[in-house]
Amino acid sequence: MGPGILGLFRTMEIVGIALGFVQLIFALILAVAAQYIGLSVLSKLIKGVDTWDELRNGNIATAIVMAATVVAVGTIVAIGVKSIIEAIFV
Repeated sequence: MGPGILGLFRTMEIVGIALGFVQLIFALILAVAAQYIGLSVLSKLIKGVDTWDELRNGNIATAIVMAATVVAVGTIVAIGVKSIIEAIFV
């Protein structure tokens, strides 16, 4: 292999790294937005309870419900982001 081919591989590595970085930023934006929406929906579902105030006061039940919401939304978002990234970038 000549130096031209090695240069091509280096260029492909840089493109791959840049594409991976774009995918990461895209996934982070979607994940943060989905978590915000998920916790907002939780607050609407349990009217009359200030979840963040209860969390500050050490209410373990509220913490468990909020953690379960974050895990559930995160699982759903992970599957969705994977599908979107495969459809757009692959």
